[in-house]
Amino acid sequence: MLETDTLLDQLKEHPVADHASPALRAIAAGIDLAILTFLQFTAAAALAGLLGYHTTYNMDTGAETDFFVFSPLLIIALVLAYFPGLWAWRGRTPGMRLFALRILDARDTTRIGLPKALGRFVALLLAIAPGLLGVLVAFGDPRRQALHDRLAGTIVVAE
Repeated sequence: MLETDTLLDQLKEHPVADHASPALRAIAAGIDLAILTFLQFTAAAALAGLLGYHTTYNMDTGAETDFFVFSPLLIIALVLAYFPGLWAWRGRTPGMRLFALRILDARDTTRIGLPKALGRFVALLLAIAPGLLGVLVAFGDPRRQALHDRLAGTIVVAE
C-alpha cells in the first residue's frame, strides 16, 4: 500500500488515471453488502438468543409461527456504522480495501469526516433510488464520480 503523502502526490500528478473504475466500485459494494448481510443475520441470531423466540397464532389457519424480535433500529445502526462509519474512520470499507480503493474529499484529496460520510450515504440513497441511474453516471464522468460523489464532494481513488 502507498503512504498517504505518496498517494496524494500521485493524484496531483495524474488526476484522472487514479480515479477508481465504476465496475470495481460495484464489485466492492457487492462484497460489502454480503458482509453486511452476514453481520445482520449474526446480530439477529444473537438478539434472538438473548430475547428468545415469540409465538404468534393465526386465527384463520390455526398455524403458530415462531419468530424473534429484531429491531429495525439495529439494522439501521449496522448500516450506518458499516458504510458512513467506515468511510469516515478508515476511508474505505472491507470490499473497497480488497481492490485498494479509498474515498477522499474532492476539493483537497484529504480524508472525509463523519458529516461528509453521512451526507454521502444519504446522497447514495438518492442516487440508487431511480434505478441506479445516479450511480451509472460514473461511467461517463472524467473523474468517475457518481451522483452521490458529486453531491457529497468526494472522489474514489485507486491506490
